[in-house]
Amino acid sequence: MLGSTDALGAKMRGVWAVLIAGILLLAGCSQSSSDNQFGGTEDAESSDTNQSRILGRWEAREKGDAFLEFHEDGTVEGSTGCNGILTRYSMNSDPERNAARLEDYATTLRGCPGVDEWLAEGREVEFDDTQMTVKDHSGKEIGKLFRS
Repeated sequence: MLGSTDALGAKMRGVWAVLIAGILLLAGCSQSSSDNQFGGTEDAESSDTNQSRILGRWEAREKGDAFLEFHEDGTVEGSTGCNGILTRYSMNSDPERNAARLEDYATTLRGCPGVDEWLAEGREVEFDDTQMTVKDHSGKEIGKLFRS
C-alpha cells in the first residue's frame, strides 16, 4: 500500500511539473502588442531622437505641483504633489509615436489630505514639444503635464 502511495505522489509531481512548465512557456509567448512597442531596437536612431525630446522636467498646472523629470540614463524622478516618485522609463520603438512606458514607481508614503495623487497611477506617457499626456495601466488618460 505504501508503494502505491509513493507512485501516485511521484505521478502527481510529474503532472504538476508539466503544468508549471506549460504555464511558463505560454507566459513567455504572450507578450502584449503594447509590450512589443517599448524598448525595441528596430530604429535606434529614431528612438534616440524621441528620447532627447522627452528629457527634462514636465509639470502639472493644477494645485499640488506634480511633476516628472526624465533623465538620459532612463530614470524618472518626480512628485505627485505630495509624495516623491522614482522609476525608469522605456521609449516606444515606433519612430512616429512619441511615447514612453513607465515602470512601477518607488514612492514615499506620506499622507496628504486634499492632494489628488493622480500621477502615481501613470504607466504610459505620450508627448509633443510642449505637452505630455499621462495614461494609466489601461491606457485611459488621467492627466497632463507641460514642459517647464
